[in-house]
Amino acid sequence: MTQPWASLLVAGANCIETRSWNTKYRGAVAIHAAAGFPAHAKALCAASPYREALAAAGFHAAADLPTGRLIGLADLEDVLACDASTAATIRRQARDGAVPPHEPDFGDFSAGRFGFVMARMAPLSTPIPARGMLGLWNVAPAVEEQILAATVATI
Repeated sequence: MTQPWASLLVAGANCIETRSWNTKYRGAVAIHAAAGFPAHAKALCAASPYREALAAAGFHAAADLPTGRLIGLADLEDVLACDASTAATIRRQARDGAVPPHEPDFGDFSAGRFGFVMARMAPLSTPIPARGMLGLWNVAPAVEEQILAATVATI
């Protein structure tokens, strides 16, 4: 995942990661912050509501966000197929407290997209260097051992 969305997800500032593709996979995932950090994404870190959500997670500038690392764990519980009414539904759920308050701001819920519903997000106390790939992928056995040995930070 590109920053700042990787850190926002791990911190629990959002719980639905939107994608252009679907998956049948459900279960544990390690959250990888991509090595690339485009200028437009860095600029968002200084804009509201990104700035406030990142600060609440302990990140005060784009340069504070880890890249090229596994930064947390989560469970992929479900996938929403977005349609014309999904964005309004997510806004209503945010007002009602069913999803984090800025969920609608942090995802693209337009028709034809998919929302990966995550639960039990937890940052690793020490990010683990790892090379990422597009889509869902299996980590190398040595990296998996590091994940299993890593402690999960207290939120």
